[in-house]
Amino acid sequence: MNKEQLILGKDVEIGNNCIFDKTKSSVNQGLIKFGDYNVIHNNCEFYISNENFTTGDYCTFHKNILATGYSSCNIGHNVWFGQNSIINSTDKLEIGNNCGFGAYSKIWTHAAWGDTVEGCRLLVGMPDIDCKKGNVTIEDDFWGVGSVTISPGIKIGKKVI
Repeated sequence: MNKEQLILGKDVEIGNNCIFDKTKSSVNQGLIKFGDYNVIHNNCEFYISNENFTTGDYCTFHKNILATGYSSCNIGHNVWFGQNSIINSTDKLEIGNNCGFGAYSKIWTHAAWGDTVEGCRLLVGMPDIDCKKGNVTIEDDFWGVGSVTISPGIKIGKKVI
């Protein structure tokens, strides 16, 4: 990864075996920017192409987080992701301040079931196929207890558990 494409704020901690790379080899690398005092634990993987993945200050990514996407992902201040969570920004993803996602949680901006060759009719946010978009917005002060799944096209208001 090009040095200009990974920007670390003040006192960002990165654990062992973390990967910062692009989703597809045929596209440009997007900017990955972590605010001040972020903590990224061991074995986290960030595969970002085309757009930016940015966080505010004081965010925590526990071990084995998988973040993928090629649309913008903007995460506010003081956001916490439990271990083994997935953050997908195939379409635009906005997360406010003071949010938490328990272990094994998933945020999806795309959905597909089956294979399009086999006649799949459930397609959301796939870039190469004309289908419904799946932007996700999560406003300030959200808490998703462990194993929460947030589907494409969802908007969650302020102060929601």
